[in-house]
Amino acid sequence: MYSSNLIDYFNSKYKNYFMANRMQLMVNKPHSQMEQLPNPQNPYARKKKANFSNASSFTSKSSPYMLGPQMTRSPSNPYAVQKALPPLKESKYGMNNMNNGMNNMNNLNNGLNNNRSQHTFSQTNEKYLRHESVLEAFLVNTMTCPLHEAIEQTIQLTLKAATVTLWQDIPTLHMLYSRRLDKSVTHSTGLIGFTFFSREVVKIDNASAHAAYSSEIDGIVAPGQTPMILFPLWDSNNNVCAVVQVTRDPKDPFFDEDAEDFIQFFIQKYKIYSHWLSQQKIPHEVVLEVIQVMQIEQFLLTFNKKITALFECNSCELWRYNLSSREITIYKKNITKTDIGRSGIVGESLNKECPINCAVNKMQSSYLESVDGNNAEPVLVVPILDVKSNMKFAICLRGRKYVPVFSSDDERLLRLLAPYFICALDNCERYSSSGNKNVRNAPERQCVNYLDSLITDLTTGIPIDNIIKDAVEKTELLANAERSYLFVYDKENELLTTKAVTNIKQSHLEISSERGIVGKVYKEKNIINVPDAYVAENFDSSFDLITDFKTTSLLTVPVLNNRLEPVGVFQMLNKKDGKPFSNNDIRFVKIFMTFCGLLMENDKMYFESSKANLQVTSFVNIAMSLSTNNAVKSILNDILQNARKVINAERASLFLVDDVIGVLSVYLSDGGKMPQTIPMSHGIAATTVKNRKAIIVNDAYHDPRFNKMIDYHTGFKTQSVVTAPVISSEGDILGVAEMINKENGVFTNEDCSLLQSFATFAAVSLEKRRLKDVTERGTAEIEMSKWIGEYERKSFEIPTKLVLPQPKQQLLTTLNYFSIEWNGIGLFKVAFHVFNQFNLLEQFDIHNDLFFTFLYKLRECYNEPPYHNWIHAIDVLQYFSYQIHKCCFHTVLTGLELFSICVAAISHDAGHEGFNNIYNVNSETPLGILFKDQSVMETFHCTVIIRIIAQDECNIFHALSGPDLKRIWGWIIQMILATDMAHHFKLVKSANDIIDQGPINLSNQKHRLMAMTMLMKVSDISNVSRPFEIADKWCDVLCEEFWRQGDMELAQGHPVSSSLNERGTGNKPKGQVGFYNFVCLPLYQAIARIFPELEVNLNAVKSNLEIWKTLAAQSEESGVDTGDAPIPMTEQPIDTSEEEEK
Repeated sequence: MYSSNLIDYFNSKYKNYFMANRMQLMVNKPHSQMEQLPNPQNPYARKKKANFSNASSFTSKSSPYMLGPQMTRSPSNPYAVQKALPPLKESKYGMNNMNNGMNNMNNLNNGLNNNRSQHTFSQTNEKYLRHESVLEAFLVNTMTCPLHEAIEQTIQLTLKAATVTLWQDIPTLHMLYSRRLDKSVTHSTGLIGFTFFSREVVKIDNASAHAAYSSEIDGIVAPGQTPMILFPLWDSNNNVCAVVQVTRDPKDPFFDEDAEDFIQFFIQKYKIYSHWLSQQKIPHEVVLEVIQVMQIEQFLLTFNKKITALFECNSCELWRYNLSSREITIYKKNITKTDIGRSGIVGESLNKECPINCAVNKMQSSYLESVDGNNAEPVLVVPILDVKSNMKFAICLRGRKYVPVFSSDDERLLRLLAPYFICALDNCERYSSSGNKNVRNAPERQCVNYLDSLITDLTTGIPIDNIIKDAVEKTELLANAERSYLFVYDKENELLTTKAVTNIKQSHLEISSERGIVGKVYKEKNIINVPDAYVAENFDSSFDLITDFKTTSLLTVPVLNNRLEPVGVFQMLNKKDGKPFSNNDIRFVKIFMTFCGLLMENDKMYFESSKANLQVTSFVNIAMSLSTNNAVKSILNDILQNARKVINAERASLFLVDDVIGVLSVYLSDGGKMPQTIPMSHGIAATTVKNRKAIIVNDAYHDPRFNKMIDYHTGFKTQSVVTAPVISSEGDILGVAEMINKENGVFTNEDCSLLQSFATFAAVSLEKRRLKDVTERGTAEIEMSKWIGEYERKSFEIPTKLVLPQPKQQLLTTLNYFSIEWNGIGLFKVAFHVFNQFNLLEQFDIHNDLFFTFLYKLRECYNEPPYHNWIHAIDVLQYFSYQIHKCCFHTVLTGLELFSICVAAISHDAGHEGFNNIYNVNSETPLGILFKDQSVMETFHCTVIIRIIAQDECNIFHALSGPDLKRIWGWIIQMILATDMAHHFKLVKSANDIIDQGPINLSNQKHRLMAMTMLMKVSDISNVSRPFEIADKWCDVLCEEFWRQGDMELAQGHPVSSSLNERGTGNKPKGQVGFYNFVCLPLYQAIARIFPELEVNLNAVKSNLEIWKTLAAQSEESGVDTGDAPIPMTEQPIDTSEEEEK
C-alpha cells in the first residue's frame, strides 16, 4: 500500500516539475528595467520575533542605446526600501521538493513498526496528493481563464466556500482591487487591508465582530455573522501581491485544520509559480497592426482604435519630449504642441521618469484641467527614455469603460508594449515627412491632371451632372477607395439623396438629414474619418444591408457652396490597402468636392437668375439707400418699403431680438400700427427666431404657431404671413422681417427667398448701426446690451434688469446700506433708483442709454484705491438720498437743485488716486503744481466731471438752458470743493453762525445752498452714523488707504506727512474717539440744528462713539492695541475758528 502511494507521489511531483519548466520555456523572461523598480508597498513589521535581512532597494539603467523604460535617477519621493519577510510558516504536512520526499521516505522506514505512525503517514500522503491534484487543475485552468477567476474557482470548490474574492494589489495606487466585485479598497481599509498589513492568515468566526470590519467593503460579501478566513498571497519577490477573502454560510461548519493546511499549501505554491502566472502575453495582432508603416494621421487613428479597445479605456495619447528644445508634442487624433510647464500629469511622469497610475486624475498634484480634462477619471502613464535621440516619450491612458482603475496587469502590459509603439511612431513620422516624397507627389500630379480634364469638360458643354459623376470617380481613384456616394440635400422632403454613386447597382438612395454619419456631417459641417465603421458612433449599417456590402473604414466630407453652406455630403468607403484614409485623401476630396459644390451652386443660381431680374430694381434702390449717409432707421425703412412693394404684401414689419428682456421689439412697421413688443414665447415671428428659418403660413388662424392676440389688440385681420430671420455676418440672429397678407394670392417660396434677401440688407444696416454705437460709446455699448433692452433704451423708466427688488429698495432708505456688498452692476441699480426717485431722468430728458453711458464713463474715471473709488461715490449718493427723504428736503428743493446734488454726490471723488492734497503738494505731482494754492484734489474732481459731461454721448445736461446750465455748474463745483477737509471747521462755523442769527429760511437761496453743502459734507463722512459693524469695516478700508500713501512717501524718500499714514503707530479705538469728538459730532450737531429730523443720525454717531470709548478703555486696561488705525480723515482739518473770531 505504501509503495503505491509513493509512486503516485513521485509521479505527481514529476508532473508539477515538468509543468513549471514548460511554463518557464513558454514565457519569455521580462527585459524591461521597469520590472526592477522598487516595490512601493510599505507593510507593517510583524510583531513575532524573526530574523529580518535587509534587501536593498535598487534601480537599473538600460543600455543608453536601448529604447525602453529607464530610471535615470531616483524619484523625488523614493519608495521605502522593502525588507525581507520572515520565512512563511510551513504546513506540518507539507512537502515542497524532492528532498523533502526523500526525507519522508527515511522516516517511513524508521516507523514501519509503529501503527500510529503508519496511519499518520498514509493520511499525510493522501492529503498532499489531493492538494497536488488541485494545484495541477488550477494551473491548467489558468491557461484558459483569467488568473483571478482560476484562483476564486479553485478555492471555492476546495474549501466548499460560499464566496471567494481575490483582491489584487496595485502598488502604485496603494490599493487592492477585486475584478469580481469591481471594487477597490486602500491598503488600510477593512479586513482586507488588515490582512494585507498583518501578512498572516486571519480566521474569524463572526466577521462583523472584528475591529477592522468595514460594512461598506466587507459587508458586501460578509453580512451579519458570516464566518470568514482571509490570507495573503506572496509573489516570487516575497511581496504581498493579493489578499484572498473566503466566506462560508453561517449554517455550514467552520473552517477546520484541513482548510488551513490547504491554504498554507496554496500560499507556498503560488509564491513558486507567481513569476510565470503573472507574465503578460503580447497581443501580437494588435502590435502587428499598429507598427505598419503608414501616414502619421493613419497611425494615430489606428493606434487610438486598437489601444482603447485593448485596455478598455476612453482615450490614449502619445507624448514626445525633446530634451534639447524642451518642446512637447502630443499625439492624439491630431497633433498639438505644448511646453513642459503646461503638461499636467504626463509632464510629472516625464520629469520624474517613473510611471504614474492614479485612480482619480483630479487628486494628482500635477493635475492641469486644460491638459488632463475636467472629468474625474483614472490615468495611467508610462514614460520611456531614448538616450540616443535625447528624447523622452510617454504613453498615457485615460478613463476606464468597465472598471474604475488601471490594474497592475495594465501597467505591466503597457510597459511591455510601449517600446513597440514609440518605434512605430518614429517610423510613421519619418515616412510622412520625407520617406516617400516621390510616391506622394505622383497622386498630386494625377490630381492636377484630373482637374485639368474636368475644366476641359466644362468648356466643351458637357452636362453638369456628367462632370460631377466624373469628378466623383476620379476622387475615388486618387484615394484608392472601393466605393463612393455623393449626396445632395432635397429641401422639400428634407432628405439627402444620391446624385452620383460608384460600384453599386442602386443608383438612387435616400437618407434622412438627421440620421447616421452622413446626416451628422451635413448638419455639423465637420469631416469624419473612421477607421472602424461598426464601432463608430452614429454609423448606420442599414446601407450595408441594402447594398450587400461590408463597410470597414469610411471618410465623410461636407460639400459646401461659396457661402460655406452645406449642399451635400460625399462619402468614400473602404480604403483598399486596409489602412484608414489619410490626410492626403482628405485634401484630394476637399479639392474635388469644392469643385462639385461650386458647380452645383452655379447651376442652381443660373436656373434662378431669370427670376432674380424681376427684383433688380428693388435691390438697386436699396443699394443706393445703403450708400447714403442717411440715418440707419431711414435706410431700414426704405428696405422695408421696397420689400413690401415687390412681394406685394399689405403690411410689413421689422422686429429686433431683445435678449435682455426676452421679447421682440417692433423697430419699424409699414402699413399699420403694431404693439411696442411681442412675446418671444409664441407666435410665428418668435418661432422664426427659435428655428432660425423662414416660415410661410397661408392660413394663419389654423396654424397653432400664430398669436391671435396681436390681431385682437390692433383690430387687424391676418390671413397669411411670411417671415425671414435677420442674421448677422457672424451668424447671430438680430431680428425678423415679416410680411402680412399677400395681395392677390398666397405667399410662395419665391416670396420667402426674396424676403430673405431683403433681410440680408437689413442685417447689414443693423450691423452698421451697432458698429456706429460701439464706436461712439466704446465698451459702454457692449455692457449696455447686457442690461438694457432695445426698446428700453429710449425710455425713462428703469430697465427691467436694473430694477431693485422691493426689500433692497427699502434698505436704501436706512442707515444699514453697505455699499461694498453692492459692487458691480448693483451700484448702477442704486444710481438708476435714486435718480428715478426724484424723476430726474424724465424731467431733464435723459434716456436710459444716455444715463447708462454717463455712469459707465464716470465709473471708468474712478481709480481703484481702497476707499476713494466708485463704491464710495455710490455710498455718498445713497446717503444723500436717505437724508433728503428723511427731512423732506426734496419738497423744498427745485428739480435743478436735486439734479445738482445727485451729480455732485456721484462725481465728487472722480479721478482720485488715494493720495491727499498734502501728498500732491509735497511730492510736486502735476496736480500739486497745477492747483498748488487751491484744494488740489477737489479742483481736479471738478475738471473730471466737466470733461465727461462735455462729451455728446455722456451729456446729461443737454436739455438745460444757458442760465440753468450756469447755475447747476456753480452748485456742483461749490459742493465738491466743500468736501476738502482743510475747510471743515470753517464750513461748520459758518453754518452755526447762520443758524445762531435766527431760524433757517429754506426759501432763502443762500440758506438753501448752505444746507445742500452741509448735507454733502455729512454724506462724505456718513460711515460714522451707520451701524457700528459697518462703520468699523469702513474705518479699516480708509486706514489701508492712509498706510498706502505713507508707504509711497517713504518709497519716494519723503517724510511721512502725518502719523496717520504710518503703519503700526495708531490705536484704533482711541483714534476713533478723537475723530468723532473733533470732527463728526460738531458737523452732525450742526446739520441736526438745520434739519431736526436728522437728529437720529446724530444719535447714531453718539452710540458708535460710546462703543469706541469702551474699546479704548479696554485697550488701555489691557495694555494691548486693538488695531493699528488712524483717525479716518482724508485731509488734516484746519481749525480756523479763532482766526474768524479775530
